[in-house]
Amino acid sequence: MADDGLLRFSLDASGLSIAVRGDCEQTLAQLNRYLLPWVPRETSLPVAPDLSFLVTRTDQADRFHLSLEDRVISPSEAMPYLFTLMQHEVDETLIGRLTDRAAIHAGVIALGGKAILLPGQSGSGKTSLVHELVRRGARYFSDEYAIVDPRGLVHRYPRALMIRDDKQVQHPVLAAEIQSAGKTPVAGDGAIASAPDPAAPGLILFLQYEPGSSFDVHPITHGETLVGLLANTPHVLAEKPEIMAPLMAAARSAAGFEGRRGDVAQAADEILRLALANS
Repeated sequence: MADDGLLRFSLDASGLSIAVRGDCEQTLAQLNRYLLPWVPRETSLPVAPDLSFLVTRTDQADRFHLSLEDRVISPSEAMPYLFTLMQHEVDETLIGRLTDRAAIHAGVIALGGKAILLPGQSGSGKTSLVHELVRRGARYFSDEYAIVDPRGLVHRYPRALMIRDDKQVQHPVLAAEIQSAGKTPVAGDGAIASAPDPAAPGLILFLQYEPGSSFDVHPITHGETLVGLLANTPHVLAEKPEIMAPLMAAARSAAGFEGRRGDVAQAADEILRLALANS
């Protein structure tokens, strides 16, 4: 514990230094566990962090004040929404700093050494599909962003999965926690644990969730795939024209499909079949 009486940890994510301080040991431990879990931690703080979060208890039980530098993000919030707010700030900053790479709102897993992209905005159901595929043994890349370089290769952004409960509240879950309770790795993959990072995209699936519907997709052209990727990027093309090269390369190298899906288990079955058919 430091002289100011606050607990703390820090991390450096691709040159972005992040400091977190707080006065609740349990809450800091949860944030430390789930915030960018692949990045090493430090107990000392950088002299001038890019993002400096302060989490302090309020007069209400289990509610916290969250600020970033001198800006109040939330005057009173409970976990896990507190974590969701912090993760959003980190995501926005990291994605905004990309130079020659493009980001796509997408769930991403890897099978047989190839990445499978499931583009969709928040609330579109991509996380539930990623969760099910990871549970079956697929390698987790991301539940929110596909990071694509100029060669069209997809890089991991393996933040904690944000799983919604019955009340639609998001809770962070680590991929390792899903895999430890999951099934035997999917047949035919052969090298899930050693899937490359970055990985070439094998499938890009634009799926519309329709409750009660059957899985029904059809192939689309590379041009249609590119249009779909552009519709799911947080970047503004006019401000970042350099994103076209990564997106075009990804669209050219993958098999694109669009359609609808219903039940997540059936959709996972069909996605695995498509992956094997296009491997």
